[in-house]
Amino acid sequence: MGEKQFTYEINGTTYIQRPLVLGQIKQLSNVLENISVSMLTDETAMAKLLVNNISPVIAVVITKEGVRLQDKDIEAFSGEIEFAIDAETVTRVVQDFFVCNPVASIYEKLSGMVKSIRKGKEKQAETGSTGPASSSPAETSQNGTGSSGDTPQGNVSPGSNTDPGT
Repeated sequence: MGEKQFTYEINGTTYIQRPLVLGQIKQLSNVLENISVSMLTDETAMAKLLVNNISPVIAVVITKEGVRLQDKDIEAFSGEIEFAIDAETVTRVVQDFFVCNPVASIYEKLSGMVKSIRKGKEKQAETGSTGPASSSPAETSQNGTGSSGDTPQGNVSPGSNTDPGT
């Protein structure tokens, strides 16, 4: 199964959109830092919010063909495309973004992971445990010294049929 990829022609130059990588997620986070995460799960609300930040967002999510993601200057690219990209292409880029990056699904998965981690920590706090619990308690010999059960004792208790000398 191939990777989702979309191409756009802007001012005679080909641009590509693929699923976001970690570096782009960080860049997008910086661009959208004043937008709450809950807004990102509603595609209509997200599209409306993007209007105010559309140029830098598009500069993050699309890349000039042949240019490495880490080589993009988001601020310069944002200014460059602001007066070059038409409304129809903006709409396509936004729609394709949600095809490439199922934000609601990703958010739900991350939320589930956080809840699972939180439950594990709460359970750990309830039991007072800080590490993995032993599967069985250590045995204690009659004289009160601990034994793992594998080490023979130096003396045998009275009434035992085992003679340590034989």
